Amino acid sequence: MSSDAIPLSVKEERKGLVNAVVDMYGLRYSKDNVLYYDKNAIFEDPAVLLEGRSAIASGFSSMDKAFRKSENVKMDVMHGKNLIVIDQVQKYTMLGNISLELPSVIYLHLNGEEGDERIIRHVEEWGGKTLIGKDAPYVANVGYLAAQFRKVHGWPFKYIIPATDV
Repeated sequence: MSSDAIPLSVKEERKGLVNAVVDMYGLRYSKDNVLYYDKNAIFEDPAVLLEGRSAIASGFSSMDKAFRKSENVKMDVMHGKNLIVIDQVQKYTMLGNISLELPSVIYLHLNGEEGDERIIRHVEEWGGKTLIGKDAPYVANVGYLAAQFRKVHGWPFKYIIPATDV
């Protein structure tokens, strides 16, 4: 499925924003896509925490170094007042033709008026699992330590391989 195949359930005024996010997961990063993110937006998934549009841009622009191909296998989109939820299955192909399908749920928290919204927080859960983090239940500070690991893991995207076009 490509961004041309966005489900009909996507509101017309939000198609550009949804297309931008889907394109980036499909290894089609562009400066225009990342401009849907607020300058101080936060991205978090189970592996990384990225703070700021430039760090998010670096993270998405470097995905094509880890994956040779990415294809959207399934996608459902739900809307709320300041929220878009994308339930998707993405098939990633790495070097050596090793493929894996990753089911995930993406929560895009928005700010602004419909049609002129910016993503202020992008949270991705893999396999429908709640993120381990400071807001999740945890024992013996495991959640806090996991949140700090993701923050440190995201650090190279901001300082070592920054996107120069945002």
